[in-house]
Amino acid sequence: MSKGRLTRENILQTAFEQASLQGLESLTIGSLASACEMSKSGLFAHFQSRDNLQVAVLTYSAEVFRERVIQPVRRQHHQTQQSKLVALLQAWLAWNQSFVGRCMFLDAWTSAQEGAVQQSARQLVRFWLDYLARQVVQGQASGEWRADLDPWRAVYRLYGLYLGDQVFNALDLCQDPASHFWPEVENLLMSWR
Repeated sequence: MSKGRLTRENILQTAFEQASLQGLESLTIGSLASACEMSKSGLFAHFQSRDNLQVAVLTYSAEVFRERVIQPVRRQHHQTQQSKLVALLQAWLAWNQSFVGRCMFLDAWTSAQEGAVQQSARQLVRFWLDYLARQVVQGQASGEWRADLDPWRAVYRLYGLYLGDQVFNALDLCQDPASHFWPEVENLLMSWR
């Protein structure tokens, strides 16, 4: 790997850590330059704008998401599609716990400003929703879930449970997914049969 590529990877790792703790909006060329012990002009040369920096961090975060959430579950052997989906949900919740407040992707998407950062975040969330829908379709193909189940409606309800869990956690109404999230997931999965 070239020195420039290595430097960029180190910058993105530092930016990812900062955004994980303080939110994507906290990332500026100046704050990141300080954290990386670089000059602002040196950091600016890599990204040319704050939006480009944030889009690069979202892209990097998506790679980390795949490495921490999707790939470990793919490497496991699952007897059923339901066990695979539950493993994905467990990894997804663990991923989200690495952030302060809500998921970095959702925070970027729901930002007041519209632009490249929000479009990138939307694409990344859509990738995840598509992936979840494919899991439902695979469960239908194997006969595990009803053939008349609408995969997008199933994902809509599943994602709604996830968002509800995030809101309840943020408001300190429930910090134990075992008491709210998992019983609701179990009920939902039973309704798919």
